[in-house]
Amino acid sequence: MMNTSVEPCDDFYEYVCGNYNLEEILLVSEYTRRDLEGLEKYLKTYQPESSNQKVAISMLKKCVDDKNTDVNSFMTDFWADSTKDLTKFIIEVTKINSATGGFFKIYTWPAEYNGTKYAKTFLTAGDISFDQMKPWKEVADEIKFMNLTEFVYQLLPEDLRSLDVLDNSLYVVDSFVQLNAYVEQTGVENIKKQLHESWKESLSKYIIESHTFKDCFERFTEDLFSGTLGMIFLNQSNFTQEHIDRGKSIYEELQIQTVEIISRNDWITPPWKKQLIEKVLQTTAYFGIPENHENITVMDQMYKRVLESSNFEGSSYLELLRDVMRMNSEETFLHFSKRTPITYTGNIIGVNGNHNPTSSAITISQYWLKYPYLDANLPNWSIIASYAFVVAHEISHMFGKGSVLVDSHFAFNLQPEFFQSYQIREDCLVSQYSNFTFPGTNETLNGTATITENFPDILGSKIAYELLTKYLKFDPNPLSLPGFEEYTILQQYYIRNANTWCRNHMTKPYIDASRTDKHSPTIFRVHGMMKNSPHFSEAFECYSQSPMNPEHKCETF
Repeated sequence: MMNTSVEPCDDFYEYVCGNYNLEEILLVSEYTRRDLEGLEKYLKTYQPESSNQKVAISMLKKCVDDKNTDVNSFMTDFWADSTKDLTKFIIEVTKINSATGGFFKIYTWPAEYNGTKYAKTFLTAGDISFDQMKPWKEVADEIKFMNLTEFVYQLLPEDLRSLDVLDNSLYVVDSFVQLNAYVEQTGVENIKKQLHESWKESLSKYIIESHTFKDCFERFTEDLFSGTLGMIFLNQSNFTQEHIDRGKSIYEELQIQTVEIISRNDWITPPWKKQLIEKVLQTTAYFGIPENHENITVMDQMYKRVLESSNFEGSSYLELLRDVMRMNSEETFLHFSKRTPITYTGNIIGVNGNHNPTSSAITISQYWLKYPYLDANLPNWSIIASYAFVVAHEISHMFGKGSVLVDSHFAFNLQPEFFQSYQIREDCLVSQYSNFTFPGTNETLNGTATITENFPDILGSKIAYELLTKYLKFDPNPLSLPGFEEYTILQQYYIRNANTWCRNHMTKPYIDASRTDKHSPTIFRVHGMMKNSPHFSEAFECYSQSPMNPEHKCETF
C-alpha cells in the first residue's frame, strides 16, 4: 500500500496510501459492503423472532423483488400532473423519498427544540447576513417554482400544522453556508439556466437515481429498519459487551484529555471555560448498540403503528415504504411538539460516528469497535491512531461552529469576546484548506463548505496525540507492528493514522462526490492534520517550509 519512493514530508498521503487501489469507488466502504453481503446471506435462512423482524424482512424482500418497477409506476402515475401542480408532485415524492434524502427534506432530530434561540442568535453572532446569503437568494427569487408553505403544511401531522415548526431549525446556519458555497462554485447563471430550461428532466433523473443509487440492504440498514436488522447482524457477528466496554474506556480517557486541553487555553474566559468542560463531561455516548435496541419488546413498540396499519401481504414495496416513512415522520414530529427526547436509532452496521449538538450525544458504530481498529492484540498506540482519533473527532464536534456557543444546558449563550478569537482560528483553517488542490487538476477544495469537519479533524488529532503521550510515559517501548520495525513508534502512529483514510482519490467519481460532501477528501484530511501538527514534523524530521511542515500552522484549542 505504501509508496516509499515519495518523501513523507513532501506528500504524506501518497507516502502511506500511494499504492492503495480500489477497482471502483463505493459510497460505503468495502468493509460495510462485506457486512451487508454477510447479512443478506444470513437472512436467507434466518427465522424472525419478533413482529418487527417479520415486518423488516418482509419489506426487504419486496424491495429486492419490485423496487424499480414500483418507482417507474409512480413516475408514470404522478408525472403527467406535475406541470399543473409541481408542489403537489414534490410532496408525493418527498413522502416516499425522505429515506434517501428527499428532493426537499423536513425532519427533526433528538432534542431539536433546543435549537430555536441558537439558530436565530447564531446568524447574528456569526455575521451570516442576507448579503452573504445573496447567491442562494438570487436563485430562489428567480425560480419560484413551488409553494413552500403548502409543502411543509402537507408533510406535518395535523396537530402540528398550527405550530411555527420552521422556526426550530438548528441546522439552518450550516445549511445556508454550505448551500451558498455550492451556488457560488457552480454559478448563479448556470443554475438559473438549468432550472428554467430543464427542471423536469433534472428532477426525474434525481428521483430515479435516488431509488436505484442505494441497494435495498444499504437503505434498510441505514434508514428504515436500522435497529431491527442491525441487531440481527450483531447477534451473528460475534460482537460482544467486551467490545463496548473497551471502546467506552478509551472514550472516557479522551474526555479527560479534552478537558485538560480546554483548561490550558487562556483565551477562553473562566465562566465559559467552565461551561465547555461541563458539556464535555456530561455528553452521552453510545457504542455499537443504541439504547434499548437489544430489547425486543421496546423494538416492537417502536414499530407498533406500522404493524397495526399496513397490509404487508397485499401491498407493494412502494406502498409499504410510504406508510413506514409517514408514520416515522409523524412520530418524530409528535416528540418535537411535546418537547420529549427521541430514542436514538442510528445505523448499527454502517461506518459512522456522529455528534448531536442539541442533546450532546455521541454515537460510534460497531465498525470502529473491532479489528483492525480496536482489538486486544493491537498495541495501544495503533488503537489511539485509529479508533481513538475517530472518537476524538466526534468529541471535537461540540467545539465546531455548529455547537461551540451552546452551553452545558443546551442553550445558546452568546460570548462575543470568545467567538471573535474562535473565528480567527476557524478562518485560518478555511483559508488553508481552500488552497488544497485536487491532484492532476486546477480545482481547489471549498474550505468554507468543509470547515464543520476540518475543525474536528485538527482538534481530534491533537486530543488523540496527547492521549498517546500519556500511554508512552507508562510504556516507553511498546511493540511495533510486524514489518514496521525500522520506524519509530511516533512514525508508526502517524502512518497508522493516515492509513485509516486511504482511498483512491485520483478518480473522477471521487472528485465529483467531494463537491457536495461536507467532509474533505481523505487526501486533504491527512494533509491538513499533518501540516498543522508540529509533532508530525518532529517525528519525520521535516525541513522547514516543506509541504507537510508549513511555517504557519493553524491552531484550534
